Amino acid sequence: MNPKLATLSGSINVELSNRVREIEANGEKVLKLQTGEPDFETPKAIIESAHQAMMSGSTHYCASSGVSELKEVIAKKLTSQNKIASFKENVLVSHGAVHAFYLVSQSILAEKDEVIIISPYWMPYKSCVELAGATPVVIDSSSHHFALPLDEIEQAITSKTKAIIINSPNNPSGVIYDKEALTQLIEISKKHGIYIISDEVYEDICFSKEHHSVAALTDDNERIVSIFSLSKGYAMTGWRIGYIHASTELISTFNKLAQYTVTSICHFTQIAAITALTSSEAANEKQAMKNEYSHRRGSILAHIKGTWLEEKLVVPQGAFYCLIDVSSFTGDSAEFARKLLSEYKVCFTPGEAFGLIDTPHIRMTFATDLNTIVKALDILITVGG
Repeated sequence: MNPKLATLSGSINVELSNRVREIEANGEKVLKLQTGEPDFETPKAIIESAHQAMMSGSTHYCASSGVSELKEVIAKKLTSQNKIASFKENVLVSHGAVHAFYLVSQSILAEKDEVIIISPYWMPYKSCVELAGATPVVIDSSSHHFALPLDEIEQAITSKTKAIIINSPNNPSGVIYDKEALTQLIEISKKHGIYIISDEVYEDICFSKEHHSVAALTDDNERIVSIFSLSKGYAMTGWRIGYIHASTELISTFNKLAQYTVTSICHFTQIAAITALTSSEAANEKQAMKNEYSHRRGSILAHIKGTWLEEKLVVPQGAFYCLIDVSSFTGDSAEFARKLLSEYKVCFTPGEAFGLIDTPHIRMTFATDLNTIVKALDILITVGG
């Protein structure tokens, strides 16, 4: 076995999901608030576009970096919406965001490199860094109310630091990084000659704050890699399609590896992605989904008013999660999540899964029906007394 696989830790999420299935197999109902997936169906226009593409023969190999038509659409979207001056040569279409991170980490990292990761973080960041033979350097942002801990970031930079990974809107905190903080981060990265890898997959789900693409904040973005996905905003998690924006040199390098990992991305899925990014019908449905998330967010904040959760729940500025501080009840978020599932039949994701070890939290999704959300909140209110 490849010894690098030994560095990958087992997933508490898998453990909890397996336990949920066991409980449900015994005829008991579980309130499931652990999954980071939209509870909506993919917009009909996108599905119809894929079907038409399949029927017209778009079922064969295509360019490993993505079909030209889609890359042109993405470049226009990045230029107009994200304010990142882009051409199709700056774009590579990926098999979702995980594949994108794998391509980037395997391409720019080497043995003994260090990569700064801000906690809380999406689990694949750390795994992709370790699979590349590099060392994750984790910085906890909880003491900064989950904003970018700029001083700690600069203090953590060494001669081995190759990159820093950021995620805004953030999963699981829902925090959106300030434009000013991102600008300062750019200056830090330039000063030390390191890459910024920016995860922007929740860009379409913002509530109380505007999302800024870090690559748009400087004319010199040759060392900035931006990763996007259609999974969350368009409810396309199962379609597995995302994209990378970077310099033409980096895109060429990523493409070399893409040829030997997936050969090419499913052609009719790429046609559907064109529809997602250009269809007014798809745009309207995307907005309707965001509106519903916003409604649920407002209902959550109203429901917890006057309870212990009002002070302990991080108000989400974007994405569809609430991060809840449970350090008053436990020193181990995983054990707390196991207890909630065992005793109350409600499933949350422990903060441990996002690198929050010293500051116990649980993550609750609101990408589910409001009735389930309210029942889960009532259980937490009761548990907290």
